[in-house]
Amino acid sequence: MFHRYGWYNSEEIHCIRDFNANEAVKSHEKNMCLSYSYLENEKIGIKMHILYYRWVPYVFLVMSMVYYLPRLGTGNHEEIVSKITCYFKHNVGSHKIIYGLFLCNHFLSCFIVCASIYFLNFVLQGHFFFLSFYSLLNKRDPENFDDPLSIIFPPFVTCMVGRNTQMANMRDEFFNCHFVLMEFYEKVFIFVWMYLII
Repeated sequence: MFHRYGWYNSEEIHCIRDFNANEAVKSHEKNMCLSYSYLENEKIGIKMHILYYRWVPYVFLVMSMVYYLPRLGTGNHEEIVSKITCYFKHNVGSHKIIYGLFLCNHFLSCFIVCASIYFLNFVLQGHFFFLSFYSLLNKRDPENFDDPLSIIFPPFVTCMVGRNTQMANMRDEFFNCHFVLMEFYEKVFIFVWMYLII
């Protein structure tokens, strides 16, 4: 169904020009908007840049490799654990190194979970710690997108390709963009939060 309707596999961003919606947006301008889009919040009066949208798949790739580290040293975990418990029943007090390695592996796993939580908080620009509370305690505002979850994962953003990028002939070009995958990322990050915390 996802493939048939092209929900999450067509384009990851759709942009239109702010002043002339009929003129096509070039691919290099969309590429700039993937990295340098922002959300202006009139209530708070801040301009929040959405820096993580392009890098979410790579973040999860790195995290999956890090989570595989404790398994590299153990091999077939269930079989080894059953052998070790049987061995400890018969030889209590000998070979404390095996117990120490097993304990170190558990501490490494706990460290990886804590480091992952802080890493995801860094990726989401400080919004990962309370992400689930934002999703559970606040109602969604589909009209204005002013709820905390829509501020963290905004579906609609503004982008400016201006003089500082030297790509628009010394003028400022404004685009209004829709992040297609943002609703999917929102659900993925909430699931990861629940998985890591619980």
